[in-house]
Amino acid sequence: MDMGSGWIICLVLSTTALAAPPETVEGFVNDMLKIPCSYSVQHGTYHVCWGRGGCGFFFCNNVILKTDFHKVTSRKSDRYQLLGDISKGDVSLTISGATKEDEGTYCCRVQVPGLGNDLKKEFKVVIQEAMTLSDTVTGLVDEIITLPCSYPIANSGYHMCSGRGGCPKSKCNDALLKTDGNRVTWRKSDRYQLLGEITQGDVSLAITGATKEDQGTYCCRVEVPGLFNDLKKNVKVEIEEADNISSHVGDRVKLPCKYDVSKGTSRMCWGRGTCPTFRCTEAIVWTDGKKVTWTESEKYKLVGNINNGEVSLTINGVTKEDEGMYCCRVELPGLFNDQKKEVNLEVECVSHAIYEGPKKLQQ
Repeated sequence: MDMGSGWIICLVLSTTALAAPPETVEGFVNDMLKIPCSYSVQHGTYHVCWGRGGCGFFFCNNVILKTDFHKVTSRKSDRYQLLGDISKGDVSLTISGATKEDEGTYCCRVQVPGLGNDLKKEFKVVIQEAMTLSDTVTGLVDEIITLPCSYPIANSGYHMCSGRGGCPKSKCNDALLKTDGNRVTWRKSDRYQLLGEITQGDVSLAITGATKEDQGTYCCRVEVPGLFNDLKKNVKVEIEEADNISSHVGDRVKLPCKYDVSKGTSRMCWGRGTCPTFRCTEAIVWTDGKKVTWTESEKYKLVGNINNGEVSLTINGVTKEDEGMYCCRVELPGLFNDQKKEVNLEVECVSHAIYEGPKKLQQ
């Protein structure tokens, strides 16, 4: 009876240990993923196996890699590597070129001699979509431009930096701003801001008072722990001057604006004033991508083919009150992807000459 009870207790303990939730490891598509696993080598090294699925009672299910006391003896694919020092007990699994198919449960098993002595650890791998490698952002002189950059939050925020030039192998060239994952710790100038929620992974760089000198390539780098795990995104910035259109009181004037509809039409608006971060200030026209849905006045028309992306604004019977800046905004999918164009309208009064009839020639 005592022996039977002992066996029952042993089985209950084993079941309880196996029921512990697996540790979650997050990675990104196309990146190198590291699943940590190590053990003490105080009493020597042991055979190790890695497998897909939960840890069984013996060995590894669906084995993808094995070692002896000193080296890897077999692997299912060259994508699976042990880059740590096996002789020191570092048997962390590295998966190169991660894909969504790599998601799931993994087992690291250290085969310690003796019944029930194996060290087992399970991991749940989650693969996120990779950051876009590069973007192009078009801004306007004197406006705020936003360079989109964000990452999924796992357990805590990561250190990151923004810099001028493409992303190097490490850090940022010509750094403009740095964070510790919770707040900005350093910036080159007050012109560089992070206006999003840093703790939620929004590290989009905002540059105030844009100038032509701000054109070029920028790097957003999120420093993810592990060899070659950093997330890098290059953003190309183009700065444009606002268009200037001249007209006369009473004329009909056209303010040009057009966008590419190869991926479909989009909602858009025209507004008075410069283009804000979102929507249109003092909106005067709205469309749903197919037709005009609202106008502030009958004097405002879109006479082009909206389905072809021709959304130029026509103003009938121009007055001096119509003078000023106008914003054309096309709402494209994605954060900070909207296409914006500013047009400055100058209205001149018409001078009327008084006809006095033919003048007599002086004798």
